[in-house]
Amino acid sequence: MIKGVGVDIVSIVRIEDIVKRCDTKFIERCFTQIEINYCENIKPEARKFEQYAVRFAAKEAVSKALGTGIVDFNFRDVEVVNLLCGKPIVNLHNNANNIAQKLGITNIQISLSHESDKAIAFAVVE
Repeated sequence: MIKGVGVDIVSIVRIEDIVKRCDTKFIERCFTQIEINYCENIKPEARKFEQYAVRFAAKEAVSKALGTGIVDFNFRDVEVVNLLCGKPIVNLHNNANNIAQKLGITNIQISLSHESDKAIAFAVVE
């Protein structure tokens, strides 16, 4: 049973500017080490900003699907990783996981896409 949906779109250039301006502060505040490793190892290097942007959009989309926004947990509590086949999945940690358990959420579906200067994510919580 679907319990919520969320969508978010992000400017890739905006995320790139923030990453470059804030050095590692933004990255360490918003992304887990697994996410950082994935984004930093993307080739060519310029594509890493697409990956940061689409993961940022995913975190926002998941927070909207949970019905909370990013207020009762932090960005690192929502982790987006890829299976070996490339399919993205969401792992919830700490307060985001607690909220999901209270709501009876047992599954999160996530779809990610990026093109040109935009990244978008769509989340469904079941």
